[in-house]
Amino acid sequence: MTATRIIATLIFVTVLAGTFALSKPGDLAILQRISQTTVQQVRGGLPSNLAGPLASFHAGDALPVAERVRVRINSHKDLAGVEVRVSAMAGQIKLKGVVASVGQKNRAVELAERTAGVESVIDEMAIPER
Repeated sequence: MTATRIIATLIFVTVLAGTFALSKPGDLAILQRISQTTVQQVRGGLPSNLAGPLASFHAGDALPVAERVRVRINSHKDLAGVEVRVSAMAGQIKLKGVVASVGQKNRAVELAERTAGVESVIDEMAIPER
């Protein structure tokens, strides 16, 4: 395998794993193990001047935290069709929008809180009166 192909594979695995695996705090450890294993497997095939820079990719670099929260909320079956706006500032996530029930509101907050990189959640979602 050529060095270019190895580099491309390593970058692809890192980005793919970072995009899909960082949904819970425990997923970071999984991503780190995958990354370490991949680096160990390809390090012998790479020139020494490339092996170091490739190891500097960090988990979570693939998507900003607000985007990870938005993807989790939009793809959850209990929140199908719900419009929740997500914004972030320094690890603090703000959720705005209208949800149908307290259950949907709680689920959105829970998903945000359990996303890697989130330090706190401000809930500004509303439930319409019936």
